[in-house]
Amino acid sequence: MREIVAVNHAWKAARKLFGDDSPLSTSTRDLKTCLQVRLLREHAPDEVYLVKDSVVSNELGEEIYSLKLRNKVGDRLYAEISLYE
Repeated sequence: MREIVAVNHAWKAARKLFGDDSPLSTSTRDLKTCLQVRLLREHAPDEVYLVKDSVVSNELGEEIYSLKLRNKVGDRLYAEISLYE
């Protein structure tokens, strides 16, 4: 979870500094997604599960899912992930 949070911060900083389409931005976004998928594969359904975020999905026009943690890790119960259907 700490890795996901750290990469998410790096992704946001890269987007702000270099734009959404820069190689650094897309690489950190993709790394974040890979870490989240690994978390899901290794710990579902006992510790983490996937739920659709209908509000954000409608706003962005794509399917957005959140990884929900069954128990808090630090102050977090979720890790956002974007997947296309």
